[in-house]
Amino acid sequence: MKKVLYTATDVRGKEVNGYVEAENNRDAIDLLTKQGYSKIRFHDDISIALDRFDLDDLSVGEIEKIARFEAAVRTKPRLTTFLLEVFRLNKLPILVGLCLFIWGVYISNLYLIIFGLVVSLSMPLLSLWNYRIVGAYDKLLRAYAMGQIEDIETLVKYLKKHMTQPEMAFDLDIRLAVVYASQGILESEIAKLESWRDTIESLSPGMFESRIASVYLLNGESDKYVDLMREAFFKSTKSPTFILDLALAEARLGEVEKGEIVLKLLNAEELPDHGLPFIDWAEAVLEYRKGGFQSEEKFSSAITGFLEFVESPAVWPSLAVCIGDYALSAESVAARERASNLLTSVWGILAFH
Repeated sequence: MKKVLYTATDVRGKEVNGYVEAENNRDAIDLLTKQGYSKIRFHDDISIALDRFDLDDLSVGEIEKIARFEAAVRTKPRLTTFLLEVFRLNKLPILVGLCLFIWGVYISNLYLIIFGLVVSLSMPLLSLWNYRIVGAYDKLLRAYAMGQIEDIETLVKYLKKHMTQPEMAFDLDIRLAVVYASQGILESEIAKLESWRDTIESLSPGMFESRIASVYLLNGESDKYVDLMREAFFKSTKSPTFILDLALAEARLGEVEKGEIVLKLLNAEELPDHGLPFIDWAEAVLEYRKGGFQSEEKFSSAITGFLEFVESPAVWPSLAVCIGDYALSAESVAARERASNLLTSVWGILAFH
């Protein structure tokens, strides 16, 4: 079974991070609750999370350190967060090395100076070397959000050498296919992606159709997009992410009644924490399409929710498209003015997505 990263509060009231192994997020919640945890927040959906074989032979203490590190970096995905976490995990050798360096300078001992530098800088430099892959993927997400085709092609080519896990390699191919589909090159890209079908199906039923749907969407084929999202939902294990994805697809481009039915299947506490704004977004579009008057408030809530995660470029396309929907639905003068200002800030992203 897959392991999903979580943040929770233990029986002593202390915030802890870890990985839980379960069939789905509902079972994960039940398992963690029985262990005395509360305020449980997931950073993934188990059905689409990566296999974490790298954790299998580690001690409990080592796993806890990795979980805390990954939770911090995901919450604030920037280099400063990464470096602070590296220092926190390695502060003893870093401080010892600095003391040796300072002592070496004080007594004018070149060997002690060099040794102190090696001890203090070895882990930070090694971590920075390993971070180059994470940094390159972050750059890819930024280029993808902005539709910067040449940068996407270069970064995908580089990352393919390092990100060989099937889910990540498939992700790279999908992002490249989306870019080409936006230029009208569709059928050949879909044909290339077909080679992934069996592999991805075995890892996460429904994921292949869900990701392929985004390629059709950027080619302007909204009916095909909705059909594939429905197929993904029925193939999946009805994870909260697949439920929400279909609800939003129906709300925006499908049938309102179906969107409302699917949304009722969703248990919000099972979602990864970054999934909550999507609920408000889906509800806002459904409300607007029914001619309701609460859509402005729900759109505002969705946009505010997305802005909490805006440090991650992965959320930029969703934020931009949500703002676009808000602009289309805005009726009051105040809403139109606010929508206009928001559109200005995301127009480069929205124009592509």
